[in-house]
Amino acid sequence: MSAQVRQITNVLLRAAADLGHGGALSEYRIDAENGTYRVTMKISRNFPSPGESTFKRSELAEILIRDNRRVERFLGKLSEEFDVFALGGLEPSHPFLHPTFYSFSFQDSSGAAHSFQYSIECSRHLDKRYERLIRTFDGFFESKRIFDKFYAQEQPGESEQKSWWKFW
Repeated sequence: MSAQVRQITNVLLRAAADLGHGGALSEYRIDAENGTYRVTMKISRNFPSPGESTFKRSELAEILIRDNRRVERFLGKLSEEFDVFALGGLEPSHPFLHPTFYSFSFQDSSGAAHSFQYSIECSRHLDKRYERLIRTFDGFFESKRIFDKFYAQEQPGESEQKSWWKFW
């Protein structure tokens, strides 16, 4: 961990889960606004799965109600436990089948920004620390609940086939 702990104010995580096979693009976001935080999660599916005959683009955006203390604890955890400003991209040694691409962006209270990328194949992670980071995001943003809601809005019968757990 670096000697300097940074106060994170804005966060953006984009996860593209096997888009070529009908996976979802999700966006986890925290923005500081006038002394409060706006926490949002957006999920979209822009491409059909192979053989999907009735595809229709879909999107769900949800604003999550979080008090400032809870958001600040989460941001503190990102800074102190994960030291996200010191993390860099991890490159796989071979091409992935059914990949999920993660793109992280952080901004601190001084306006300094840091970004990095990370990829997994199916649910196989390259590093336990990055895996814990992603699970921490999933928990804070209630991603399972929101993904379930997203796939439930799609055509009947398809939500079973496209359970978000199959992509993570």
